Amino acid sequence: IVASQALGILAPDELVDFAALERESLQFGKAWAVVFVAALSGQAGVVPADADVGLAQAQAALAQTVREVRTLYTANATGSANVVLREAEVARARADLAKAQDDLARRQKLEASGAVSGEELDHARSAVSNANAAVASAQAALVAAQQQLATSRALTDGATVENHPSVERAA
Repeated sequence: IVASQALGILAPDELVDFAALERESLQFGKAWAVVFVAALSGQAGVVPADADVGLAQAQAALAQTVREVRTLYTANATGSANVVLREAEVARARADLAKAQDDLARRQKLEASGAVSGEELDHARSAVSNANAAVASAQAALVAAQQQLATSRALTDGATVENHPSVERAA
């Protein structure tokens, strides 16, 4: 630095403008070819202001939030369809149970006459037991689907996409 100062060379932080750089270059008697390259975002040669960048970021965040909230409403529709499916499964399981109980009752009436073997009666009892388990399983699946739907609806009830609290926070 001392040698640079003795020669009248400025340190980089002392070059305040291009005129100072030009004056320094003339001291050496040689023509300097200096190229400055910079890259800035923007459009049509206009540099974006910080406010423009902030606005673009806020708009992107809002768009992302709107997409996320729309998926909540889609989950409601999917959850409703799942509840209907589970209700149908409960109805089918109950119908299977009623049929198994009827078969068992018929076989029990025939048991005294010897028209039905003990093994056949055991199979009918087993079918009733299995059908009871299927009803319990279907009912548990229905309760789980109803709870999932209630959770999903809690995130969207009383709001549209436009006035959903998450969208309003991002706006």
